[in-house]
Amino acid sequence: MRRLIGLVLTVIFALSATYYYLHYMVGGEDELEPPSSGLRLWDTRRKYLMKNPFPYALQDRHKWRWVPYNVTDYEFEGDAMIENDHFYLFLFSNREDSITIHAKMGDRITSGNELYKVHDTGTRNFGMGTRYTKIIKNTAEEIVVEHAGVGMRHGYPQDITTIYRVTREPWLEVRPVKNVNQQGMHAKSRLAAFMFKEPGRDILIDSKRSKLAEYVKTHPGPPYDWTDQNVHPPPGCIGLINFHRAYKYEGDFIWFLTFPPGAENHRLTYHGIHYPDPFWEDFTHDAPSVGANYAYLGEKVVIGVLRFRDIWKREDVYKPIKAGEVYTTRFKAPYAGKWRIFWCISNETFLTEADVDKGATFHFTSPKNGTLEYVVMYMYDRNEKTPKEIKTPMDVYRETILSEG
Repeated sequence: MRRLIGLVLTVIFALSATYYYLHYMVGGEDELEPPSSGLRLWDTRRKYLMKNPFPYALQDRHKWRWVPYNVTDYEFEGDAMIENDHFYLFLFSNREDSITIHAKMGDRITSGNELYKVHDTGTRNFGMGTRYTKIIKNTAEEIVVEHAGVGMRHGYPQDITTIYRVTREPWLEVRPVKNVNQQGMHAKSRLAAFMFKEPGRDILIDSKRSKLAEYVKTHPGPPYDWTDQNVHPPPGCIGLINFHRAYKYEGDFIWFLTFPPGAENHRLTYHGIHYPDPFWEDFTHDAPSVGANYAYLGEKVVIGVLRFRDIWKREDVYKPIKAGEVYTTRFKAPYAGKWRIFWCISNETFLTEADVDKGATFHFTSPKNGTLEYVVMYMYDRNEKTPKEIKTPMDVYRETILSEG
């Protein structure tokens, strides 16, 4: 009898555990999330109205409901979340912030970035939070939604509407629908760059060496009469790089904003250097920062989430170097690929390239006497030995912009 009772209790426990998993952990009441799915659309089942709501939503993950593939006629109970292996796109309700994207860094660590969609007619109207999310396509390979944020700059609600397209790849495609002509991101950093296909043309932007930084030094207190400096790219630029270096445990990675040819010439494409907006590096707080990166949204803009650890690195040196002296980096390439390297000597920047194997160091012969301040290394393209799962800025550009050219 005791054995029978024990067996019955075991069965009840197993059934209860199964129900708990299916109902709460997976998040679906009637449908199960497909196993090994790399792309999913979730209903978080809650309207998040607080600032910076993503951590709260992630804590509530056991309550999310998966929206089954091929279902498009769906009314969200809460806020929508799109997830692939590389990032989350969170379309939350809070209208004090723009919606956010969060790179997956491994070990349950994420790194967030606020995504600005703007209607700039001389007055800038930002789409904040969510008024509605409409599913256009929902498959295991592609999720497309129409999303309207709420613009209040003109004193009345105005839909700022875009299309978001997510696949299994590490990038987000944005297309305009209504009342929008600029796409931006708010990953505050010290360093950024303009990138070109041709060698020798990339331009490093260092917020601590900007005109705004020089202005701040000579004007004590907040410079209320000049808080922004917009730096526009030269013709031929194919994308804006944000060198993300927030915390040691996240690793250094790249946000990459790319666009069709011609968008670089528009007044709405630029790196925005901001004061007193700070950048964060290893828990330090400094300003000004490259506070935002913007691109003209005519046809589309693509945001690369190149979350691969140490796909770029800044090596601080601050030592004298003589003309003809060779410097070898301490940093070793974590991936085989084609790298570009900025060498900053006494406030002058030199750019070189190297096609290297995994584990290689980088070398530079100084053309002048001075102080080698720092070296910035980043993998801009792949070679025949680059792992398939690692994507570079040129991969994003080739597969999203050139593929339709």
